[in-house]
Amino acid sequence: MILEWDARLFQYLNGLHSSFFDVFFKAATECGKYQIPIALVVGLVLWKGSNRLRITTVLAVCALIISDMIGTNLKDFIGRVRPCTALPDVHLLTGVSGSFSFPSNHAANSFAAAMVFICEYRRVKWVWVSALGAALVVAYSRIYVGVHYPLDVAGGAVLGIAFGAGLFGLERRLPLVARDSLGHDRPSYPGLLVLFVLISTVYRFTYILQPGHILAGEEAHYWEWSRRLDWSYYSKPPLIAYLIRLTTMAFGHTEFGVRSGAVMISLLLSVVTALFVRALGRSWRAAFFTVLLMGLVPLFAAGAILMTTDTPLLLFWGMALYAFYVGIFQDKKTAWYLGGLFLGLGLLSKYAMIYLVPCLFLYLALSPAHRRWLKRPQPYLALLTGLLVFSPVIYWNATHGFCSVRHVSGNIAGDSGLSFRPGSFFEFAGSQMAVLSPLVFLAMIASAFALARRRNRPVEPAMLFLLCTSLPVFLGVLLKSLFGKAQANWAAPAYYSWVILTVVYFEKWHEETRQAGRSRLVSAWIVLGLASTFAVTFFLHDAFVLRAGSVVSLLEKVGVQRPQQLDPTWRLKGPDKLGRAIAEKIGRMPQPQRTFLISPYYQTTALLAFYTAGHPPAYCADFGRRKTQCDLWPGPADKKGWDAVFVSEVDKKGKWEKYGKRIGLSFERTDPPQILEMTSKAIVCKTYAFTRCYGFRGEILGEKPGDDY
Repeated sequence: MILEWDARLFQYLNGLHSSFFDVFFKAATECGKYQIPIALVVGLVLWKGSNRLRITTVLAVCALIISDMIGTNLKDFIGRVRPCTALPDVHLLTGVSGSFSFPSNHAANSFAAAMVFICEYRRVKWVWVSALGAALVVAYSRIYVGVHYPLDVAGGAVLGIAFGAGLFGLERRLPLVARDSLGHDRPSYPGLLVLFVLISTVYRFTYILQPGHILAGEEAHYWEWSRRLDWSYYSKPPLIAYLIRLTTMAFGHTEFGVRSGAVMISLLLSVVTALFVRALGRSWRAAFFTVLLMGLVPLFAAGAILMTTDTPLLLFWGMALYAFYVGIFQDKKTAWYLGGLFLGLGLLSKYAMIYLVPCLFLYLALSPAHRRWLKRPQPYLALLTGLLVFSPVIYWNATHGFCSVRHVSGNIAGDSGLSFRPGSFFEFAGSQMAVLSPLVFLAMIASAFALARRRNRPVEPAMLFLLCTSLPVFLGVLLKSLFGKAQANWAAPAYYSWVILTVVYFEKWHEETRQAGRSRLVSAWIVLGLASTFAVTFFLHDAFVLRAGSVVSLLEKVGVQRPQQLDPTWRLKGPDKLGRAIAEKIGRMPQPQRTFLISPYYQTTALLAFYTAGHPPAYCADFGRRKTQCDLWPGPADKKGWDAVFVSEVDKKGKWEKYGKRIGLSFERTDPPQILEMTSKAIVCKTYAFTRCYGFRGEILGEKPGDDY
């Protein structure tokens, strides 16, 4: 009934038009086209405006951003069709996006920004009247031009008012600017910290809710683990599987269900990091810039939206460091046991957590002030606590031939053993500049070098603690890269302490140069480093530049082939379309309910299981590959007589053709292989071959299991 009244009211209001108001409301509704003038005005206000106007403008922009992100997700969740699509004879004056109708983002955004000005300037009548009037004009224009119902606009306005008023109230409790003892206005870093964490968390939730952000193969593999909970797994400890199980129970077997845990963990990591920096005796400014840098650095930013084992590892690494620091520096014995607990949880996340143990003992050995702890039981009891928490993994490995130990040993030795390979060293060094951004990586190297080369002045204990829990890990992985391939993320735990150390060092350096009147160079380095890091991370999240036809044409003219493939998410594209295509093929099989999937690659197997409707059984055939968790699970022996669809990526070496012939030995008959090309922006991003197989013989014949762990 309400929706019927809403439609009638829309038809009435949309029918009230004239040539003047057509131009007026069309201009009002297309305010998004004026981004450059608006940005210039905002920049001018931030440069020349009063502190009160600057703060209000910043809050208004933040409220607009938050309302836009949340409103976009609500549109997809509610899914109301726009009136110009659902109703006849609509007076349509503007283009229509592919999004849904409720709520109106224009209304939400305009009221969110206006509400901040209304709350701040409630005693200045012309300001709040102008802000309210502008919001009403923009909101009503959406009905006038024919793209939103009145209820959409009202709902958007309510959301905007809530976001604007809520952000304004938060700023009053945690102000962005505070007055110092001399009466000067200074940034209030606790408020800035909370605002950054709030906006980044909302953005991350919004990002993983958006369609098109496909799971990586590893994420899909961990999702498969979550459907078969165990004490441990072939290549990794079990915590990642239990975390995904919890979030998919809450949000379903979707990309959001898998990845929402990463966003929650990143929020906890921000809180822990801020508290840890404060425990180090540093300022709220240092805490803010540490959390800001971790939020912008590509390595940490990726871990905040991708559910991998590094995500919980970094959280428990930070929590363990915090606890051990309190235990060592504040002489609190109970903190040692809490650190042991976090050590164990970190080991349940990823085996790299073990790096922390020698790092801590190295610090205790090098620190005269805290060397006494080596003679006390607390460090050893903390280690025992961690091992007790980790004991299920030890038990599981003992009952599975210590396959995880052999797998990790294989990673260290590499495919060709520990032979001198300088090429992999430069590859690893280059990858670190990519995952940290070049200027940040150089700043981290410079800060560690500056502290390590002090000869006359001893390094203060807190800085030595950060050095000992970062530099040895990095140097160990760097040394390994001389003798074989080292993955870009292997040194990730080192960067947690190292980022804190870098921020603390640059803060102190900036203060020293400011007192000497030479702080401009340091300030420029900090600003340029943060800006470049933000640009890199933003591009990794959304390579929108490569979707611009002019940019693509320019890159093609200078010789770049298929510039769309420069998109860092390019290799993730295709599995969702593949899943839909395979589901269609299964539907055409004689017995769709008695059809399973099979692939020679574990990541493809996991992606097929996730993206094919109904999540049919999927198995990974071993035709000589490295062992995986799939080899520890039961095979399809109980599927004798079933049909199957065999799927393989098409590779240049022609392995897919050999695999297709081998799989035919396991069935009564097979159809000729067919090719599926997965495209994005009219460019082929992946090619798959699939074969329909009929009458499974009960055993995958032609397998050649390898002994490579």
